[in-house]
Amino acid sequence: MLRMPKSYMRPILTGQKSDFVAQILIDEKINTICESANCPNKGECFSDGTASFLALGNICTRNCKFCALGCKDKARLVSPSPLPIDENEPQKFATAIKKLGLSSVVITTTTRDDLPDGGANHLAKCVLEIKNQCPNCKIEILIPDFNGDKNSIEIILNSPIDCISHNIEMPKNLYPKLRDKADFSRSIEVLKFLKNNSKIPIKSGFMLGLGESEAEITDLIKTLAEIPIDILSIGQYFKPTKLAFDVQKYYEADDFEIFAEFARSLGIKKVHSGVFVRTSYKNC
Repeated sequence: MLRMPKSYMRPILTGQKSDFVAQILIDEKINTICESANCPNKGECFSDGTASFLALGNICTRNCKFCALGCKDKARLVSPSPLPIDENEPQKFATAIKKLGLSSVVITTTTRDDLPDGGANHLAKCVLEIKNQCPNCKIEILIPDFNGDKNSIEIILNSPIDCISHNIEMPKNLYPKLRDKADFSRSIEVLKFLKNNSKIPIKSGFMLGLGESEAEITDLIKTLAEIPIDILSIGQYFKPTKLAFDVQKYYEADDFEIFAEFARSLGIKKVHSGVFVRTSYKNC
């Protein structure tokens, strides 16, 4: 197992603002990707008075080997029929956003293959309720592939969102080993559909350190640029739990800049590339 460079260690940030965020999330019974995915940026975001919300519970119907969602102790809580939808979640999100005074928010979601629409209608309700109570709050929504169901995707596109994201996560050859029930070509088609049926910014991201080659990275960037997406995020993969896939390589800061410059040279308008970059971190 590779040892993480000491320079990649993040300080544990606490304080009054961080405690305030944590308490609101507890009070409103809100899941966040910050906590459920063991994000290394959690301390910074909470200390800045923000968080990325996780809709539709924290138990997924898929079992991606790089993800912490659904992991607890030595078991992985993946279920073909997770918890029922919390019909009060849209109100909870809106209330928390008002209390936090957020001007922008990222809504992420578990993949819910058990639901006929993949949870699209519920996500749209969340967006509508947030806009109803916080009309000036910009909303970025990070969607799953919805099994390629265009009707579900259109439900999201027809809601008043300001940015939409679907992560490609990794090169095609790593999908069979690491992405349970996902399909590279399907995700590319989702991104193309978003681009061709929307005027809002389209965003995607992937991780480095899963065993990809440099050629695979550049080919992936080319594929995303051909869509073309508007925003790209590239970050270092960190093993989030003991059950997760081992890190195969730690990249240097210069590597991230090289890939960022390559993406920009292909016409991708905005590129966030660095060790701690995440799609839901410092959004659109």
